[in-house]
Amino acid sequence: MKIIICHASLNQKGGGERAVLEIAKRFDATIYTTHYNKSYTYPEFLELDVRPLPRLLLELPFSVAARLDPDSRMVDVVESAFRFSFLKIKEDYDVLNPHSFPSEYVAFRNERVCWYCHSPSRGAYDLHSTFLSQRNILGKSTLKIASAVNKLLDRYSINRIGTICANSEITAKRINDYLGRYDVDVIHPAVDHSSFYCAGFSRFFFYPSRFIPEKRQEYAIEAFRLSKLRGWSLILAGFLPDNKRCKAYFEYLKKKAKGLDVKFVLHPTDQKMRELYASCYATLFCGMDEDWGLIPLESMAACKPVVSVNEGGPTISILHAKTGFLVNSPSEMAERMRFLAERPDVCEKMGKEGRKHVMRNYTWKRFLEKLEKVFRKTAKL
Repeated sequence: MKIIICHASLNQKGGGERAVLEIAKRFDATIYTTHYNKSYTYPEFLELDVRPLPRLLLELPFSVAARLDPDSRMVDVVESAFRFSFLKIKEDYDVLNPHSFPSEYVAFRNERVCWYCHSPSRGAYDLHSTFLSQRNILGKSTLKIASAVNKLLDRYSINRIGTICANSEITAKRINDYLGRYDVDVIHPAVDHSSFYCAGFSRFFFYPSRFIPEKRQEYAIEAFRLSKLRGWSLILAGFLPDNKRCKAYFEYLKKKAKGLDVKFVLHPTDQKMRELYASCYATLFCGMDEDWGLIPLESMAACKPVVSVNEGGPTISILHAKTGFLVNSPSEMAERMRFLAERPDVCEKMGKEGRKHVMRNYTWKRFLEKLEKVFRKTAKL
């Protein structure tokens, strides 16, 4: 099958980019994107056919207006919406496979579309009020207008999309609730367990994630403070986006961590991340109602238990009290951290169970086999 993938921005190392990479490698797919930063995303994309879409004159005034928002992602979203909405694929293909919002707007002018949805636009739907609270007056106005347009375009595009896959039951429900489509196949993303290993259990907890407010690193810092673990540390590692909103958030985190043994690792390499997974004692996860969350899978693949918020995707991937813990507050997270710190045998046992769980249920082979069935249905092969 000839597959063409559409992904709005290849400028980070996230779960969505990893899924795109694995699909592209399996099907030798061409990738259309609007923003491609080779330094920030996975280096394996250099070996693939990645085609950045050209700028449209029509988008320029809207891009300028979007710069009023303190989050630079608004500009990227506006530009991506224009380029995918007007894109007409001229080469032959069997299936057009958009991923991150708003790449699904490619359905406006093309057929045989199988949307793999990592999340509907959260800024327009479930996190709209949260995003508004983080913006200045101009930013609020920009987001309100963008969200209204977003919803109009969603209503037009959703019925032009042939088949829909979601990364979790959480995402599928959002598609049901916000977009009115109920024929959604849930196919969980996976992890390459062979890339992760255990090198022992050093006395630090680890939370790897981008430094954006939705990842709530302050939750982990507060839990670490409440745990009162002496001789232990907390390492927060991830990519810091270059925009005012995220930079202000990072300064807030540094103030909150003052006086605690909290270390920040910015823009770590893949090797550095694997080393931190391998040597940490356990991981923390605090994402705000995350659609899926690759971090718990990577942690379990490295034989490390996960202490996660009891929200979103981790409630599906983590087996509570067997491969990790699901908690409802920073104080409860602190209790579980102390529990593991005082019981190294339990920590090691849970880590081993986690790796078995990942190897049984979350492999890329399993993911790609399920996705190929939906592709064939979309292409009517």
